[in-house]
Amino acid sequence: MVQGMVNIFSPVITPRLQYVLGLIFRDHLRVPYRLTADRTLWLATPGIRIHYSNEMLPGSFRIPPSGFLSETYEPGKPPANDPMAGVGAPDAPDLAHTSWPFDLFGAVFYLLSRYEEYLPDAKYDRIGRYDPTSSWAYKKGFLERPLIDEWLQRLEAVLTLYSAQTASSAFSGPASDEHGERLRFAPTYDIDLPWCYQHKPLWVHLAYAAVYFLQGRWKRLVEHYKVKMGHIPDPYDNFYWLDQVHAILEKSVGSPSRETPVYFFPVAARHNRYDQNPKPSLAAYQELIQRHAAKYPIGIHPSFYSSTQPGLLEAEIGLLSRITNLPITISRYHYIRFRLPEGYRQLIAGGIRTDYSMGYGEHNGFRASYSRPFLWYDLEKETETPLRVVPFCFMEATSYYQKEQDAQTTLAEMDRYSEIIRLTGGRMTTIWHNSSLSENPRWIGWRKLYCAFLTHNFPDLIS
Repeated sequence: MVQGMVNIFSPVITPRLQYVLGLIFRDHLRVPYRLTADRTLWLATPGIRIHYSNEMLPGSFRIPPSGFLSETYEPGKPPANDPMAGVGAPDAPDLAHTSWPFDLFGAVFYLLSRYEEYLPDAKYDRIGRYDPTSSWAYKKGFLERPLIDEWLQRLEAVLTLYSAQTASSAFSGPASDEHGERLRFAPTYDIDLPWCYQHKPLWVHLAYAAVYFLQGRWKRLVEHYKVKMGHIPDPYDNFYWLDQVHAILEKSVGSPSRETPVYFFPVAARHNRYDQNPKPSLAAYQELIQRHAAKYPIGIHPSFYSSTQPGLLEAEIGLLSRITNLPITISRYHYIRFRLPEGYRQLIAGGIRTDYSMGYGEHNGFRASYSRPFLWYDLEKETETPLRVVPFCFMEATSYYQKEQDAQTTLAEMDRYSEIIRLTGGRMTTIWHNSSLSENPRWIGWRKLYCAFLTHNFPDLIS
């Protein structure tokens, strides 16, 4: 536990430095800190002392600056100073080491700002998304680790050792976030296809029936008929089951170990190969959205083309707001299709205050090398914004479609993420779709996978 005021000296104070110190000390470690460029004042102030300079100052802990945080962004140019030089996961600290092995502040800023996505050699996939294989974390083998969480856990250990030497301190701050035994779990759901058969026009039913007949898919034909006639429930209609799951989770583990689930609904007005949601005018779809909005936070799932067609995002946000009669301030881009900085600026202009798109569709892992929410820094404007970014590390569709994993392998993958996040006191945000929790032939066993994951991490949960 860090005790006392953390006093930080830097001969140069910039917006980048102020941003990253706010995230580290105010938001993550939750300890008071003071930044100054006045060395005399810094030396005279009691408490823990950190200096971000090239000097060697006794009685303090040094973070060596690379010069990166003193730069300003220049379009089309890489940084003049490399903040990632020598970066790695440091060994457990002790008082014999009075300096961090690399520019911690610069590295944290580089990864959180997603600087590499602004670089001229940034690569994008066929649908316009940043390619994770060109990221620093992927190339260095760190994509599946919340590296910033790990670094800051080590930093907290360093400062705890130093705070033990400042017994005059009157403040006793909390440890960084919740370091309990339970996993901090934040489930989210994308409702791309609320129903498999129900609430579709007659011509669609006839077309599907003809396809099933011609292909000899008799089980699907019979299932389709039974659902249409009301004899069995629609296989994608898992909403009541999810309600039960979260009601049990709440009773079993309570806050703060689990977060309230968030549901994302698309309201694209036109169908295309990427946007297959029901028409927003459909009464049953509006009732489904309204029922969830009465119990859970819900967000807009902007359509595939919303990030490239001017005005489309704002129209969809307005439509969802009219359906729910609520302001819509949460979002996640469909297919995780957006680019920085334009995508996030669009969200801010549309009234969005929290976005859940910080992750990859092609690879699971930590896109910003961090598991917890953080404020987005607009690199081109060199300023912190009010947009709260919530990173996700796992999406079941990625494991199924991209990695072609079976349910058992995916359960092991989820458990790996949960263990490393639990050990760092972080937050595990996941994406599931209601359709993958069905007993549709392609998804058989995945609902059991989800239940097994929950019981592994919350043993008192009755599945």
